[in-house]
Amino acid sequence: MIDRRRFLSSGLSAGVAARLALGTAPLAGCAPTARLIQSPDIIGHVQPVFVATSRGMQADPQLAFGSDRETPPHFARYDIAVPPDRKPGEIRLPRANPDPTREFLTKSAVAFPTEAPMVRQINQAMAKLPRGERTLILFVHGYNVTFPAAVLRAAQISEDFGFKGPMLLYSWPSAGRVTEYIYDRDSTLFARNDLAALLRNVAKSKAERIVVLAHSLGSFLTMEAARTLALQRETAVLNRIRGLVLAEPDIDMSVFRQQLEPHDMQRLTVMVMGSRRDRALRVSRFIAGGHARVGSAVDIPELQRLGVIYVDVTGASDGTMADHSAFSSSPELLALISSGALAQTILSGTAGTDILVGGLRAAGNAALAIAYLPYAMSN
Repeated sequence: MIDRRRFLSSGLSAGVAARLALGTAPLAGCAPTARLIQSPDIIGHVQPVFVATSRGMQADPQLAFGSDRETPPHFARYDIAVPPDRKPGEIRLPRANPDPTREFLTKSAVAFPTEAPMVRQINQAMAKLPRGERTLILFVHGYNVTFPAAVLRAAQISEDFGFKGPMLLYSWPSAGRVTEYIYDRDSTLFARNDLAALLRNVAKSKAERIVVLAHSLGSFLTMEAARTLALQRETAVLNRIRGLVLAEPDIDMSVFRQQLEPHDMQRLTVMVMGSRRDRALRVSRFIAGGHARVGSAVDIPELQRLGVIYVDVTGASDGTMADHSAFSSSPELLALISSGALAQTILSGTAGTDILVGGLRAAGNAALAIAYLPYAMSN
C-alpha cells in the first residue's frame, strides 16, 4: 500500500488529513488592520504558533514584521488566545478596547536567535504527545496576507481543526495589499530557498511526520521548495514529509507538472482542494494570459494522471465575492471535514473515479464535494 494512504490514515486522528486541506477564510467583516495586541485579559484556549519568516522586522511590535524581503529568516513563538464567542473559521481583530471573549489577542511572544531553540521547543511539545500522534503542521499562507494576519490565521486553523501537534507558520514577505500581486509572486521566488532550509531543519526534529498545508500563492512557494529538495536529491528530508496539502493553489498547470516531475509520486502524497467558484483564481488566470490555475478544478483528469488527489469543493461557498476560501468557512463542508468523512471516503474509493461526498445540496442539486483519486492509486 502506498504512502498516500498512510498519510490519510495513520497518525492523523479524527479526519485530520482532510482537515489539513482547510486554508484561510476571510477575516471578520469591517475589521481593523490585523495586529498582535498583547493583553493581560485572556479568555479562551491559548494556541502556540511557532514562526519562521523571511520578512524584515518592524519597529512596532504589534506588526512585528513587514513586507520587506530579508534573509536569513527570523524565528519566534506567539501564544494566541482564541476567543470562545465566534463562529468556526472566523477571526475577529481587536479594536481600541479589546474584547477577549470575541477577539484574538496575544498572551505572549518570544524571539529566537536561530532556528535551533525553536526546534528544541517543538521537540518538547512533541514529547508530550503519544507515539503515533507526533505530527508537525507547517502552514504557508497565501497572497495579500500581513504577518499579524498570518499568525492569527495559523492559531485559528490549529484551534478549529483540533491539531494535536505543534503549528509552525512560515510567513513569506507578502505585501499584504491586493494591488501588489506581482510583488507577492516575486516574493515566493525569493522565499523558496528559505522554506527549503526550514524543511531541512524541522526534518531533524522529533516529529514522526511533517504535513505541509499551503494556501493560494503559498502553494506555488511550497511546490518550488519541494522541487528544490527533490532536484538536490535530499531524500531523507522528503521522506519526512507525509503530504503536501494545497488549498486552492494559484499555480499554472504546466508549471505544476514541472514541479511534480522530480518527485516519486508513489512516496509523496499531494492533495489539492479546488473550486470552480473561485473568482480570485479567475483573476489570476486573466493576469496570466488565460492559463488555467491548478485550484480552478478545470483539468482534473490531467491531475489524476499526475498522481494527485483532487477534492473539488465547488459545491461549497465561503459567502464572499471572491469565494477563495470556501473550504474553511462553509458550515456544511466544515462539518464534513471535521467528522473525518472526507478522509474515509478517499480511503475507501476506487482509483481514477469520482466520489460524491456529503450528499447533495438542496440549492442547485450540487455535490458538496467530489474526491478524485489518482489513476495509479492502489486499492
